[in-house]
Amino acid sequence: MPTRPRLLKPTNGDDCHEPVHRIVAEYCAARYLARRLDDASDRLSLARLLSIIAPSGAVRTELRGLVGWMAALTREPAQLVLIDLDPYAVFANGDPSNLSPKAKQHVLARLGDLSQEDPFFRRGDVWRRFNVGQFFTDDVRAAVSTILDPRADNGMLRDLVLELVSSSEAGMMFAPELAQISLSGALGRGTRKSGFATLVEADPARAAGLVPTLIAEQNSVSLDLAAHAIRELGVERIGLPHLLALLRAAATLYPAGDGPRDRDMERRYFIKALISSLGATHVQAALDDLTAGLVCTCSPRQPWRCRCRIGISKIAGSLLDRYFEVSIAPHDPRRVWGWVEPLVFSEHRGPDSSASVRYLTDDHELRQEMQWLAVSSCETADATQEAVSAIFMSTTHAGMRFQVQDMMNIAGRAAASGHSALWRIMWMPHNRYTKEQHASPVRTLQRAQAKSSPELLRIWALRERQARLHQAQANRGIRYRRGRYERREAQNNADNRTHFLANRQAIASGLFGGWTQYFARMILIEPDKLAGMD
Repeated sequence: MPTRPRLLKPTNGDDCHEPVHRIVAEYCAARYLARRLDDASDRLSLARLLSIIAPSGAVRTELRGLVGWMAALTREPAQLVLIDLDPYAVFANGDPSNLSPKAKQHVLARLGDLSQEDPFFRRGDVWRRFNVGQFFTDDVRAAVSTILDPRADNGMLRDLVLELVSSSEAGMMFAPELAQISLSGALGRGTRKSGFATLVEADPARAAGLVPTLIAEQNSVSLDLAAHAIRELGVERIGLPHLLALLRAAATLYPAGDGPRDRDMERRYFIKALISSLGATHVQAALDDLTAGLVCTCSPRQPWRCRCRIGISKIAGSLLDRYFEVSIAPHDPRRVWGWVEPLVFSEHRGPDSSASVRYLTDDHELRQEMQWLAVSSCETADATQEAVSAIFMSTTHAGMRFQVQDMMNIAGRAAASGHSALWRIMWMPHNRYTKEQHASPVRTLQRAQAKSSPELLRIWALRERQARLHQAQANRGIRYRRGRYERREAQNNADNRTHFLANRQAIASGLFGGWTQYFARMILIEPDKLAGMD
């Protein structure tokens, strides 16, 4: 037989070749045996052959591929016998599209019986991916429809058929069944996602029509499917209102309190994938919608304890990251601050993990304009103090953190605009604990500003006196507490020494466990201190 380089490869022997893959060997062997079985003059019968391949009616594991190819290459009577012997081997190996219409129906029926006997009949083969070619024809439509019925209890069989329907591009034939699977809350996440992904590819119009229903269900699986449709078909086809409704519904998936650890983070992964697929126009529209009229309803007097805005803030924070990834400068500070102001965050994120934090940290002009909008519009001194304090809190967006140049910018603009209350709040005291050798640039600027304005000079002098008085009171408190502590320690040491001298023999005998532990610890850690015990 002439060799084919793509099927055979040379071996160590002269003029000898072997198959390049086990499948090639199985096909060649099955083809040889099928020809002999179909030859009426050949004495080899199927019964004699199966006595070796499947003794006692059980197919040898290493020969299941051979059985699958034999079924694909023989005539219908032999196909039916082989299907009864091992239906999954026939279906998963060889080419089941070559089966006769009757054999196709029979293999599906036998697979249904097998799934009832053993729901996990695929075992380790569940990770395998294969193609059945043109197996799905009108002859088997009814049988496949029965298997895909969400009410059927058939173990792994439905997932197997869904996988093969997707790989064989037969999704349009089973679009109604795929829609039922997508909407069935009784099925698992993997089954519904597989069915809906096939439906999106085969019948986009029908899949788009299911999005409102999926969003209305407001559970993680249904929202995941709706997000998949938006990613694959586009916002223009699904509609911007449905995108906004999906994002609002997804906000309910985040925990609203400080309860047990959230162990279902993977069920919200689709939100990140959806947001990463949006363009700048849709991101801005989503931010406008989510942050419009957003206020705290659970703790309005203590906004840092808010729990009702966590979900919306999580999604809006991801949208901000996406906005700074796809949008081109310049950015409108008033609009960006309108997005950031009502949000509440449970922890600060660094520039390495957030695009919006990184951008606001690096873009000093945009950050300073947003900070000025945050602190300059307050009508009272108390409100201004709260606005400035909020920027230092961890519940505010981490990109809004004050930097040295930000303090100088606000102090300069407050002095120029006559906003003395804000200038007073931004006044910086002397930092006696700093290791820097040069003067503080903020204090240097504010001192110069105070010299040019009597009002600011009065504030400077008052705040300096208050700071010195506070420091003096703190020092007195520290000295008092330190002296009280030292006196108490001295008395304890004296009492311990008196007890030691009075009970030295008993302590040496080990009758006092506390002293035994003390000496053991001192010998190991501070042996030099033991000299003072004599």
